[in-house]
Amino acid sequence: MEKDDKITEGYFGFHRAVYAPGALDKKTKELIALAVASAIKCEYCVDTHHQKARVAGATPQEMKEAVFVGAAICAGAALSYGQKSWKGEK
Repeated sequence: MEKDDKITEGYFGFHRAVYAPGALDKKTKELIALAVASAIKCEYCVDTHHQKARVAGATPQEMKEAVFVGAAICAGAALSYGQKSWKGEK
């Protein structure tokens, strides 16, 4: 097996393990994935996880709220990081 094939298989093995049944149900995992995909601006990921979330039973309102949570985390990170530019200024 080529090194590239091993890396690719390793990624997909990790992916399968993450999405295997566990403490979180499929819908919750897909809502998290949708929020993260939106936050990192991955168009392909947003499309994929939107479709998978719908199949898992997520409503448009649940998807919207998940995306808003992801946006809030990004905004919070920007604010907390950005405050370094004025912290200590008078």
